[in-house]
Amino acid sequence: MKLQHILVWLLLPLCFVCLFGLRHGALSFPAQPVAIFAQDQDPTPNENSAPAIGKLTHLYEGWRDTGTPNTQGFSYITLPLVEPDAIQSFADGVTTLDTTADQSESAGYFSTSGKGLERTAGYGVRFAVQVAQESHIRSDRAGFSVLVLSSQDVSGTLGIELGFWTNEIWAQEGGEPPQLFTHAEGVPFDTTVMHDYDLMVLADQYALYADGALILTGALRDYSAFEGQPNPYATPDLVFLGDDTGSAAVVAKIAAVSYMTNTPPSNRTVQSGEPLRIDDLGVLDLDAGGGNLTVLLHIAHGTLTLADAAPGGVAATAIQGNGTRSVTMMGNLGQINNTLAYARADDAGLIFQDATLVGASHTLQVEVSDNGHSGGDAQVAQTAITITVNASILTPVPITPVPTTPVPITPVQGPIYLPVLRR
Repeated sequence: MKLQHILVWLLLPLCFVCLFGLRHGALSFPAQPVAIFAQDQDPTPNENSAPAIGKLTHLYEGWRDTGTPNTQGFSYITLPLVEPDAIQSFADGVTTLDTTADQSESAGYFSTSGKGLERTAGYGVRFAVQVAQESHIRSDRAGFSVLVLSSQDVSGTLGIELGFWTNEIWAQEGGEPPQLFTHAEGVPFDTTVMHDYDLMVLADQYALYADGALILTGALRDYSAFEGQPNPYATPDLVFLGDDTGSAAVVAKIAAVSYMTNTPPSNRTVQSGEPLRIDDLGVLDLDAGGGNLTVLLHIAHGTLTLADAAPGGVAATAIQGNGTRSVTMMGNLGQINNTLAYARADDAGLIFQDATLVGASHTLQVEVSDNGHSGGDAQVAQTAITITVNASILTPVPITPVPTTPVPITPVQGPIYLPVLRR
């Protein structure tokens, strides 16, 4: 390996600033098998493709009160690197990114670890964001952007970059200059309030949901014509949120970021008698639209309890059998995912409680139906999670001797007869 290549890899985290400088600056160049999405070679959100039960991984949870996203695994990078005017702050479970002091500056959060964002199987990226303030001097630039790139495959690294204005969300065009990084499909939308966004990806298509309602769809893009070294647009499994341009500025608030892959959820282990928090389930569906999906949860022994007050989640009246062995909930994509992903210090979207004191293994069955709202028969996905309940080891309780009061002995008058021991 040549020395310059070694240096590139050593400096890779810092070199993501190329995304800021060259991209938008003066030198801008444009247990049971898990049911997967229907393997349509050209799916669209208007087709009735199957839902999927995904494994959810939290990248940032503001409610944990640990601070900004770079305290939970994201890399925070600014341009300039030293003494930037861009600032990040944290309060009340929300990170605020402010680049308005100098519009020519950029700042944002990168997550580049391998996530397995396989577009052929389908995946989703969830984020709760509010664009409180935004300005731009070009119609093809945005103060806040979300960039998601899939895992590398035979077609390269395809993904989508979405620009957020206060009144519109739109896609950056891919391909070759001069079309590269120009304003593509968009939708008028009020981003100035906090929304829960679900970005679903399948094959060559993406679908963006806001609070469970489908608002924007389109094709994935190839941004590899970007001329920067190293090239963030060729970085597989990349998730970026922030201001990546020197032609716009933003005050954005970020509350949560996570992603879902179309892989089996993890089996779990819990001590007998202890509640088990299950907060790594998510539902993937490219064509969910605004229709309701139905989720059935069943276990032969024990009880299942869904959060009925998760922010933006399924209402208590739409949950049946809560606290029993079989629980059903109905809601749109955003409501269901908000409920399943809900997590707090003493609560979770789904809690399993063992009903026995003896160690055992249980099978949690999960089924999701899209109710056929895109037309045709209902499409159903099923999976199973093994929950191993380990027998609790009882801690001996120390026995404190009970003090007794001596009984006075009264002398016996007359001879004393001792019993005879017989062998």
